[in-house]
Amino acid sequence: MQRSSIVIIIVAVILLILASLPLLSRLNKKAPPMDQITAQQWLDNACAIAQNRDIDGLMNLCAPDARIFGRDTAQCRLLLVQLYKQAGSEPIKIDISNLRVSANSSTATVDFTADVTQMGDSSGIDWIKSNYRLILQKREIKHWFGLYHTERWQVIEADGEIPQE
Repeated sequence: MQRSSIVIIIVAVILLILASLPLLSRLNKKAPPMDQITAQQWLDNACAIAQNRDIDGLMNLCAPDARIFGRDTAQCRLLLVQLYKQAGSEPIKIDISNLRVSANSSTATVDFTADVTQMGDSSGIDWIKSNYRLILQKREIKHWFGLYHTERWQVIEADGEIPQE
């Protein structure tokens, strides 16, 4: 390839990147204000992830510095592995009730009752029913080496009863 061809390709790539910057700025998404509806949607998503036994998905809902039931995120990940192993392969159903939300622009406290049932062949077995409190914070998540970012609610603290290890 000739030197002039390489220069033309480099200039074309730079122009393409510059042309795409306005598009990337449109990808910058803000988290919605935390209210009752947003909290219910957030919890419904979290329940679906938990019912699918997606540990990585659950951990992505948490900030890296979160304290979950008095544990850091690495300890929480190990606890989830152990709990899912203990549950076996039978489906898990999670029902949320008594949802209460208190929020400002960047932090929210979400209180709720979760009823976790392990579904068997003929009926469900109550695994745990307890009250929980999540403290969520809006966090900026950078993508593509910081070219654009999104904002989402992440757990920074969780308290409540967990099944015995």
